[in-house]
Amino acid sequence: MYLADSMAGTVRTFGYVLWIVALGLAIWAIVRNRAQEDAGDPPRRPTVKPSPPRPAVDAEEMWR
Repeated sequence: MYLADSMAGTVRTFGYVLWIVALGLAIWAIVRNRAQEDAGDPPRRPTVKPSPPRPAVDAEEMWR
């Protein structure tokens, strides 16, 4: 119990640092996206191949 205050302070400090890092990453992403839009570059989006449709399953097979 005598370490509870120091542990709480460490956790609180880690939380503040994590919050600041997350805020910095969000600002960086916004600035980067706006710079790409201004440069006329198309936004990078992942390309995903569509999967083939699954075969139909009847009620008997579905509940096995």
